[in-house]
Amino acid sequence: MDLLESLNVDDLPEQQTRFSHLLHDSDDFGLKLGFDACCACGKKNPNFDCPSCRRVKYCSETCCRADSSLCLDGDIGEEAALGHTSVICSLLNLCTDDEVMEGKNPAEISALDKGQQTSATDRLASEFESYPATLANVIMDGAPYQNVLKKCAGKGITIHVIGASQDSELWQGHPDPIQEKKVFEGYADALAEIAEKNKLSWIRLHFFGPELCEEMKDRTTPIPPVQATKSRSNLIVRMFQKSYRIDNNISPPDIAVFFNPGFTCTDYDWEQSLSFLRSNEIPFLVATNTEMECMADIQYLMDRQLFQDIPAGLKSVLLGRRGLTETKTKRTTVCRF
Repeated sequence: MDLLESLNVDDLPEQQTRFSHLLHDSDDFGLKLGFDACCACGKKNPNFDCPSCRRVKYCSETCCRADSSLCLDGDIGEEAALGHTSVICSLLNLCTDDEVMEGKNPAEISALDKGQQTSATDRLASEFESYPATLANVIMDGAPYQNVLKKCAGKGITIHVIGASQDSELWQGHPDPIQEKKVFEGYADALAEIAEKNKLSWIRLHFFGPELCEEMKDRTTPIPPVQATKSRSNLIVRMFQKSYRIDNNISPPDIAVFFNPGFTCTDYDWEQSLSFLRSNEIPFLVATNTEMECMADIQYLMDRQLFQDIPAGLKSVLLGRRGLTETKTKRTTVCRF
């Protein structure tokens, strides 16, 4: 789930501060402190859970108590810094509540009080509803998309969501079954200001992904007015149960979107999708859950010369890495290791 992923629980802070200190004698570079190695001493196969979150593991109660007594002190060095903090522990407890509500097991849900149930439901709902909100906000305010909106003003715009799945962009599993059925109304509401401001007659929103449950032909939803007296725009949605490839007879969109693609993961090959967008010079939006994923995806795109320029804030970070040099071409600023 997104909240759990956003915490990077496979890479807790203690891994960054203690890894070399605790695991320097280990030949297993895949060990994860707090999961398959004790969070305090680094011993393999821990079997004592943190009594609060029940997620982070220790080899013994002694190590658990020792870990909770550590504090960040400039004199003890970075590697002895506190790892499993109370903040992370509390957030992991929220993740557990969310998973209970997602599981829809009545017995487990009844173990949560009403406040916990309501908060978890609200968090889960906000995850689903963040997709249309993110899409609309970035396109409306993002500098790369203003020329596209200007070109499409008075007509219509086509947006492709690439790598879509039912249980994320299309709200399958939304905690409110009524809202789950209103997913397209959610996108229409989010895109209303863009439609009205640019006098768009229509917005075509096409979802592509091999994990989509079914193909769906055009479904039209009125886009509500913002300040006007009545709606003058329609959202036209279509779903394609296929990968986004050049040989799939796809007409180029005006804007493309990737939600949490994980370009560096090997589960899916994005080369064909990106090649299609590059060959047609289509601007695209990439949204990620975490800063770490963002940096990895940026480096992936930069290596393929898919940035026209590097955002100023990121340029200093990326160029500050050891061994990184800057290469400039006519249309692209590229960073390479």
